[in-house]
Amino acid sequence: QSNDLNISYKIKYPIHSYHPLTSFWPPTYWIPAAQLIENDLGIGFSTELKDVLGFYSLPLSITYGILNNSLNYNLNYYNYSYLPIINFYLSGNTVLASQTPTSWWEEGKTGINIYFPFKGHTAFATNSRSYRQIFSLGYQYEKSSITDTSSPLNANQEKINSLRLNYSYSDAEKYGFSISPELGNSFSLTYEHADKALGGDYTFDKLLFDGRKFIPLPPLHQVLALRLVAGTSSSNILESDLDGEKFKLGG
Repeated sequence: QSNDLNISYKIKYPIHSYHPLTSFWPPTYWIPAAQLIENDLGIGFSTELKDVLGFYSLPLSITYGILNNSLNYNLNYYNYSYLPIINFYLSGNTVLASQTPTSWWEEGKTGINIYFPFKGHTAFATNSRSYRQIFSLGYQYEKSSITDTSSPLNANQEKINSLRLNYSYSDAEKYGFSISPELGNSFSLTYEHADKALGGDYTFDKLLFDGRKFIPLPPLHQVLALRLVAGTSSSNILESDLDGEKFKLGG
């Protein structure tokens, strides 16, 4: 046995220089995905490419609309190697059998977010928990189609360029095999300003609050989740008839 140990000490493993692209494959996970989009049902997959050190992440989801013959996609890129955290994103859909000349990116959103994360512990002496705070700045470009009902072949594009400011807080606890937080609170406050000066077609302001509280129930790993969403916006949204930007109730 001592000879085996001596041999193992002499084995020299090759040293490779680190590069994130070499460790992106295979993906971290592959799972099926389904989503309802307006009057269509999308079926596809969701995956994530992540380097071995966790510095870079590429979540991706693609679904095919079986009713309208459309392709929907959502791609994110996160850079955790330095602070602040950088995020680029692209999402959209393309009608594959459209009668109008369309591009591969017929409708969708793209933008950049810069995250400034902070961590700490709550001040409760008996039940102190770690918390996370994130301040973020972002820019978003959104494009959507407006079809002329008098002539289905005529479709115009509307653009919304906006700046975003967000603050989020969470002391919710989630364990290794949890599918959701099991205890604590979280909330976010987002302000969005769209302006024609940024190259878009509209000018408006929007403020959105999203708060959640997770209450553990007597049965093991059972949770009651409460959610409160509130928002306000400038009158420009109503005057511009921006249905996609109006607040809607749902869950």
